[in-house]
Amino acid sequence: MSRGSIEKQPSGSYRARWRTPEGGERSKNFPRKREAEAQLTFIDNAKRTGSYIDKAAGQVRFKVYAEQWREMQVHRQSTAAQVETNLRRHVYPRIGMKPMGSIRASDIQALVKSLVTPDENGGCLAPTTIEVIYNWIAAIFKAAVVDRVVHSSPCIKIRLPEVHRMPVKPMSIEMVESIVEAVPDPYKALVLLGAGTGVRISEALGITLDRVDFLHREVTIDRQLVGTQDGEPAFGPVKDRRNRPRTIPLPDVVLVALSEHLSRWPTSPGGLVFRNKQGQPIRRTTFSDIWRKAVGPLGIQTGKGFHELRHLYASLLIASGASVKVVQERLGHSTSQMTLDTYAHLWPDSDDTTRGAVDAMFEGTSCVRSVSDMGGAGVNPLVTGVVTVSRPVGGIQANRRHDRPRHDWTGLTCTSPRPDAPDAENGMRTWDTIGTSRPSEQPRLVGGKLVVGECSGAVQLGQFGDLICRAGRHAGRSSAIEDRDPMS
Repeated sequence: MSRGSIEKQPSGSYRARWRTPEGGERSKNFPRKREAEAQLTFIDNAKRTGSYIDKAAGQVRFKVYAEQWREMQVHRQSTAAQVETNLRRHVYPRIGMKPMGSIRASDIQALVKSLVTPDENGGCLAPTTIEVIYNWIAAIFKAAVVDRVVHSSPCIKIRLPEVHRMPVKPMSIEMVESIVEAVPDPYKALVLLGAGTGVRISEALGITLDRVDFLHREVTIDRQLVGTQDGEPAFGPVKDRRNRPRTIPLPDVVLVALSEHLSRWPTSPGGLVFRNKQGQPIRRTTFSDIWRKAVGPLGIQTGKGFHELRHLYASLLIASGASVKVVQERLGHSTSQMTLDTYAHLWPDSDDTTRGAVDAMFEGTSCVRSVSDMGGAGVNPLVTGVVTVSRPVGGIQANRRHDRPRHDWTGLTCTSPRPDAPDAENGMRTWDTIGTSRPSEQPRLVGGKLVVGECSGAVQLGQFGDLICRAGRHAGRSSAIEDRDPMS
């Protein structure tokens, strides 16, 4: 590899000449020879270590390089269209004509600021959209670093607008019923399919009859409708990054709805289940218009579309005790982390389940009796027992300081065997002093457990776990809790 050469100029300066790794010739003048030699040494080391960056390469304009990058990416049709639109509308007008090597972090920050600032109509991009656009810009500069177009990416320590992701709040079954009644007949089964399987709208619109197995009561989701070509459906892979097909069990309500739908609007084995009046594929935008017109009078906010049915399906799975892995597979999420990021707040707190499991294992053993015998003279031993109640009575209020729920205990009763009773079936004694004015008899949290003073009160536990009675004359394990409505 040639190190280059130095030539003395008539003006007295020294011109250093060298070749780039690609074979191009470059030169630069220096007032002193040792500076020219130092430049050649630097260039030679950079080429040997692979860190050489040609300044001429950095002169390519951002739009030119970004378009070259975009054409080489392996993107789905929908993603490719999104990238092209975002760059053309929001990025190129601001930095598209700048040379790649001249773009600094301050330029990227200014771009983000301009996207956040409302326009003359008062509108601006959502923080999530800005985050997506920034990620594409960062990806372009990352590729430019690999291609040795620039030394480093300017997308460093860029402050983006804060994204407030509101927790998912699933709609009620009653609301789904209202939506089914509001949409036109050809779309009723489509709504029930979304609520009963959690499929995305593009997946639902792309289902063909051969993907529905009525015998085994399941549907296969292995593609989605991405558009039309000459009136025919154009399919693409599912949204899962690994393009994994999934099979979803069909509940009876969906099977009946699909059967009735196909009896009125039959299709061929490879034909789409849902089509418009002309028998052509239904565009997402077309269905969105139908959805908004139907749900508007129901009070559903703008922007809450078919995807809300997917949230409902996820909440139903979680309420039935499904694991994170099952919910992930049913929804077609790429990772379980994606599932948790969206629906973690819907899973019940596992603390009480853990306590109940441990207490159930030790129940009736000598360990519990030994703990009960620890009280000495003048000290009341603790007697514990796990109690399960079918439903809460009274409202639940949030205790923000301790982040624990509190129940209205009024009107609940606790029955516990008398200490001198021969067995649990005889001599049952009932205390219903909950709601009394004596604070000592009110349930309270002690060490993370609910405590009733002197075992003279009752407590509706729900999922809280143990009832602890500070044993006195009523020492004994709580054996039953009566779930009684105080108004009855």
